[in-house]
Amino acid sequence: MLRPIKKAASRAGQKAAWGAAGVIFGLVGLGFLTAAMWMILVVIVSPLYTSAIIGLFYLGLGCISFAAAASRHPQDVPYEPQTSAAAADAPPLVEAFLYGLKAGHQAKSHRR
Repeated sequence: MLRPIKKAASRAGQKAAWGAAGVIFGLVGLGFLTAAMWMILVVIVSPLYTSAIIGLFYLGLGCISFAAAASRHPQDVPYEPQTSAAAADAPPLVEAFLYGLKAGHQAKSHRR
């Protein structure tokens, strides 16, 4: 009975460990790329401009990341059914049928 739970916990732990290792290696790689970009830019422009260029690059990436995190996807917006005038005066069973029919039609149109 507990075997599936232990297996799922083990898989989740492995995924978390691999994810953490990926983040660490990615950050180390980003540090080396930043150092390499610094060395290249210092040859072309002064250290002050190099700092400004790299700082603005990371600031831009941060702003794009925050904007992506703050954006709302259509799946995140709660569904609010709209009742028509015909459905408002109908008996509850007919109203439920029309609601289901409309929800099915909207789900079908979202799949395309």
